[in-house]
Amino acid sequence: MIKKNDGNQAVGDQLKYIIVKVDYDTKLILPIADGMEFIRIWATGLQFKEPYNKPSTITPVDQDFTMKFLSEKGLNIIRATQILESEKGDNDA
Repeated sequence: MIKKNDGNQAVGDQLKYIIVKVDYDTKLILPIADGMEFIRIWATGLQFKEPYNKPSTITPVDQDFTMKFLSEKGLNIIRATQILESEKGDNDA
């Protein structure tokens, strides 16, 4: 029996990606090496804000992010689900 963790990969699958959630509905899927570089850059980066009718500001990044790992199999499941949902929508039209 294969144990499942979060539904995106079976326990023991080789993890190849990092999903980085940077905003409510914005998630990046990056290869692990690129994800680690993203984290390093995020930690040393500056945030540039241009509010309407106010002066622009530059501050240290003050926004948190979350991350989790993803296997190749998990990525393929997400892609297949997306394709199936797209085809389902096309058939409903």
